[in-house]
Amino acid sequence: MPDSDTDIDTALDAVPAVSSVSSVSSAAPMTSAFDVAAARAHFPSLALEQDGRPVVFADNPGGTQVTRECMEAITAYLTTSNANIGSAFLTSHRTDAMLADAHTATADLLGAADPREIVFGPNMTTLTFAFSRAIGRTLQSGDEIVVTALDHDANVAPWLALQEERGVVVRMADVEGISYLRTLRPATTVLYDADEEFEIGGSRTVREGDDIAIVGAGITVHEALKAADTLAQDGIEARVIDLYSIKPLDAETLRSVTCPIVTAEDHWAEGGIGEAVLSALGDADERPPVVRLAVHEMPHSGKPAELLAEAGIDADGIAAAARSLARAHAGAS
Repeated sequence: MPDSDTDIDTALDAVPAVSSVSSVSSAAPMTSAFDVAAARAHFPSLALEQDGRPVVFADNPGGTQVTRECMEAITAYLTTSNANIGSAFLTSHRTDAMLADAHTATADLLGAADPREIVFGPNMTTLTFAFSRAIGRTLQSGDEIVVTALDHDANVAPWLALQEERGVVVRMADVEGISYLRTLRPATTVLYDADEEFEIGGSRTVREGDDIAIVGAGITVHEALKAADTLAQDGIEARVIDLYSIKPLDAETLRSVTCPIVTAEDHWAEGGIGEAVLSALGDADERPPVVRLAVHEMPHSGKPAELLAEAGIDADGIAAAARSLARAHAGAS
């Protein structure tokens, strides 16, 4: 919320500031007690009952949960600042300032390079339809659009409409069974060409080296590449493997590694890349030493780089672990 005119500061200050939050873990057991009642108290609609029994909200269309603080902020805005943007009125200035702050905070939260990359709209369906209309003007008959069976229908139907209107080809990438896909928030360097194909159960060696192998996925691949640059200055040549498919796993590539291995993942140590690598190497005749870097404590608010560093899975943490393991292995040889 904007820190603008004093007459609305008090109302808006009641709203918690949007901080940069990036979970460097997927779902995992809580490590400390969590006050469920205190959390529920922030959501007035959770007190609703039907026929004398609590109502279970399992889907947003059935009842989106809104915090009391958000309701108070909306009321404060409608009471003191509601106006069109870009006008000369006091309320317009307040609205402009609030939108600017909201774009900046959201860009920080999602790791966008610029607040102008953030677009707000009524809902995901409406925004996707508008986005498809904008792109549709540049498409020609025969152009291809790929969606997946994992997508919400709101990211499928708008493109199917373009198939009829402009003759584009919509292809559905389907995977048998349940699939789980993790994506990144920060803006990262592009590692692959647009026409690169990623088969399920595969991996990519993005850097060669024989002294140490660093295995990661997602953001930790980028950190591993930076760590490899640092290690090279110490005379340690690191191989970096992008293990983009966790299950099924590219066991053949992992078993071909003879040097020590460091795994790095923005995930809990339990059930992640480290355990998958150890499992793949379990029946190998000679298993190289493996050091696992992962999340071991419940993450909290912070910038992505801060959270990676705290978990020891940023470039510095990976380089330190790899350096120690490589030197220990060399000394034992």
